[in-house]
Amino acid sequence: MFPFALPLSATWNMTLNEQSARTAVQEATADALIWVFSPIVDIARDPRWRRIMEGADEDPLLGSQVVAAMLPPHRAAIDAGADNRTMTQRIDETVAATQKSNVFIAVIGQITKYDQREASSRADIGLPVCPQRLLHALFRTVWNSNFRSTETGNSVAAVLFEYYNPVSKLTANISTFSWINLTLLQPQDQRPRNSSDFLDQYRSRYLDIPNDPLYPFNYGLIYTTFSFGPLNPVKTELHGGSDRLTIRFAISNTDAYYVKEIIQLYIGDLVASVTRA
Repeated sequence: MFPFALPLSATWNMTLNEQSARTAVQEATADALIWVFSPIVDIARDPRWRRIMEGADEDPLLGSQVVAAMLPPHRAAIDAGADNRTMTQRIDETVAATQKSNVFIAVIGQITKYDQREASSRADIGLPVCPQRLLHALFRTVWNSNFRSTETGNSVAAVLFEYYNPVSKLTANISTFSWINLTLLQPQDQRPRNSSDFLDQYRSRYLDIPNDPLYPFNYGLIYTTFSFGPLNPVKTELHGGSDRLTIRFAISNTDAYYVKEIIQLYIGDLVASVTRA
């Protein structure tokens, strides 16, 4: 482990600065990271600046020598090994290769270099055009996995090959169209929509897209099914804010897989609701 650039520059040891950069590059390459936190050429002369520790402080000569020492380990061939052919040119080749296999798995995602860093907001968070075209050419089933961190590959493989039965439920709606944000608590206006009547435009809905999310709040699939018995409330009335309602029911696993289940109960006022201004 090496310190930030500021204490490294305080050593006045350019060999040590070069060694820290080389180590960072080697570790980043081994972990498939696309950037490292050096070298920084910022000249900082105001200690109130919060990122003063990222550079060699206030002297341009010292800063330039530090950068000159740290830069060579970062040099690499751009797109080394790439054949400069885009995904759209190779879709036919990919489809032909999959036809020779009984089972194939294609891992597709966003462009990490541009999509998973700060200052990279997008209006549409869907896949880029090329991966979408490949998906349509290959698959009938798509697995969508988000924010799985560094263990994405291991967790997906464990679930895909049935070593683990997923038990999670969504805590946010996944919209059909990525630029529409509909939450679980989306209030109804004075003209609530009637999903069975698509010709009545004077309702709280969109005319050209569905209001319903692609995957609703609490959505989640598992490798089994459950049978829920009837709800049996201990009482049917509550009196006062401290009163509690107990509901009993039976749940049965109807398949051969051992799995845990998240059981949730939702209640609401069927007569009226209040939307705060």
